[in-house]
Amino acid sequence: RDISLRMSSTRVVTVVGGGVIGLTTALHLKSSHPDIVVKVTAEDFTPNTCSNAAGGVVFPPPDILFHDSALTPEQEERKRWYIDGMNHFRNLFHSEEAGDAGVSLIFGYFLLPFKVPAPAWLLKAVTGFRVVSEEEQGRLRLPFHPTCWFFGTFSVDCDCYLPWLTLKLQNLGVTFNQKRLANLDSALTDCDMVINCSGLGAKRLVPDPGMIPYWGQGKAVDAPWVKLFVKSEPGREENPAQAGKYINIFPRTNDTFLGGIKVRDRVDLKVDPEVRAQISKGTEGILPGLKQSIVLREWAAVRPGRKSVRLEVERSNGKYILHNYGHSGHGINFSWGCAIDANRLFENKVDTDQMYSKL
Repeated sequence: RDISLRMSSTRVVTVVGGGVIGLTTALHLKSSHPDIVVKVTAEDFTPNTCSNAAGGVVFPPPDILFHDSALTPEQEERKRWYIDGMNHFRNLFHSEEAGDAGVSLIFGYFLLPFKVPAPAWLLKAVTGFRVVSEEEQGRLRLPFHPTCWFFGTFSVDCDCYLPWLTLKLQNLGVTFNQKRLANLDSALTDCDMVINCSGLGAKRLVPDPGMIPYWGQGKAVDAPWVKLFVKSEPGREENPAQAGKYINIFPRTNDTFLGGIKVRDRVDLKVDPEVRAQISKGTEGILPGLKQSIVLREWAAVRPGRKSVRLEVERSNGKYILHNYGHSGHGINFSWGCAIDANRLFENKVDTDQMYSKL
């Protein structure tokens, strides 16, 4: 629907956040409403965002795999965001821009530490799904997991995808401002609405004490012989203070990503030699040839954890702040689905001027 006639041509929206959530939200908004002015403000842009540190493969969040027809409303929402993301990246993969965007279709093994049947909706979302036997896991040197599935999904290399999003936005007339904000109200001074996609920065900018840092480490290696992904999930956290250890081997557009680990409340960005050894042991145990691969880069980063995604609008100083943050390591997965919902909230605000906030 076209709501441009109900809006001033000078309506200005500032998106706060330069990662995949912020850029995707800005692109969906500007594409849907070309008459508005959209600006993106962030402390960091690619290649220095949390999104650039992501492995970048679209997987279903484990919490929505426990049930098929008995999902909670929040889990149903997360499932919809995941499916929206799969549809978006499938369309992009089948377009002429797939190479520039760093989107590829990859197949591989998804392992869970508990027994669970594959939900029907997952079989429709992925490509070439099949259950992997214990015998096949052994032949492939995979550490045994009660559930092992083989399927095709999408790899999104953010070192390509974020520049692609940026160029799309620039071509639409969106402007970029690199700046550290004191708070969100300071961004409202020269616009009609702020869309807060600040990730972990929301802890300071909102401020939201519910934001939880989850530290991780990974590396990119030159291993062009790796054609299949391996993804193991640690499952539910028994003790949130403990590290969640798992194996990530992801072939991407220009490299192969190796990880991973998830440590609550750790915020330093130092590469940990002990974690490096753990990642090497896990990945090289499956593919010994990785011992000979050249390390292109190595890093540590912090994921923006939260109990649930915050996607809603609130009033501040007579204007509006639309929040879209707290994706807890699923930013790429949920980016397109959340951008769709953010755009609906924006349109609802324009239509009714009645929005409510809950923190």
